[in-house]
Amino acid sequence: MTTYEYADKKYDYFSQDFYRLPLESKDTVFTDVYYDEALDKYIITCSSPIWGNDRAYLGCTTIDMELDSLETLINNYSGKHIGEMYIISNDGQYLADCDSELVKSGGNIMETACESFQPLVKELMMNDSGQGTYTDNGEKVFVYYDTLAEFGWKTVYEIPEN
Repeated sequence: MTTYEYADKKYDYFSQDFYRLPLESKDTVFTDVYYDEALDKYIITCSSPIWGNDRAYLGCTTIDMELDSLETLINNYSGKHIGEMYIISNDGQYLADCDSELVKSGGNIMETACESFQPLVKELMMNDSGQGTYTDNGEKVFVYYDTLAEFGWKTVYEIPEN
């Protein structure tokens, strides 16, 4: 989808994360989830810096990813399997979940996890992959997680014992 809503001096793209972060990190970056009013979509932007011959920052190339496609993947997986799958960012923000409001509201696993899940949440945020269990309403839940190295995002699978 193409929009020219932001081709305006008032937008001040020099101050936007998608422009500023690749300059600061000198690397490809992903923004946090944000709502794009012009597209009426929740988006994550991938930005990669462009350097001149003299190593001066010329700008960046960007690609916007609509979260709809990640949510479709999650819903298709969860609908065919027992349990739940979701994707969180490297700081715990939900990027894809069967509960789209959790994503759209900027929900964070460190704030939404039940008390018995909290120790495992801390572990999964510190490690690239692993597994563990917690109890939810008296039911044991198995948790498996792995990191998507390219993004630093985590895929988390929760499977109830019964």
